[in-house]
Amino acid sequence: MWEKLFSQLQQLGQRLNSADLILVGLIFCLGLGLRLYPGQDHFSWIYDQARDQYIIRSIFEQGNLVLVGPQTDYPGLSHGPLSYYLLAPAYFFSQGDPNLPGLVMILVNLSTLLPLALLVQYLFQDKKITWLSLLLFVLAYEQIEYA
Repeated sequence: MWEKLFSQLQQLGQRLNSADLILVGLIFCLGLGLRLYPGQDHFSWIYDQARDQYIIRSIFEQGNLVLVGPQTDYPGLSHGPLSYYLLAPAYFFSQGDPNLPGLVMILVNLSTLLPLALLVQYLFQDKKITWLSLLLFVLAYEQIEYA
């Protein structure tokens, strides 16, 4: 089942022409601009980011191996630890400055554009719906605010 789905997605990816890829690139740039505006030092810095930075710092300074990720809003339910290890190099190279990890999270958020386009094209087989879904994703407030 999964092999069939992945082979069909691969065929869809091969059918994208250069104009489609340029449009995806323009939508990516629009999303990047919206997420970077108003600039450095305007990223959200709330409890979650402070907690993550504290745990990532303990990974570097004390050599703690983290096997459970950040806790969700539901007690006892946690994300996987991959987010800590994804952000660790950014915190390391920025020496604890939260702007670089914020940029990494923006790029991770925008990296979902191509799989989203392939999935919507696979499901609906209509390019207009695909472009609309990409624009809605890029312009969505929650995607911009919490990227």
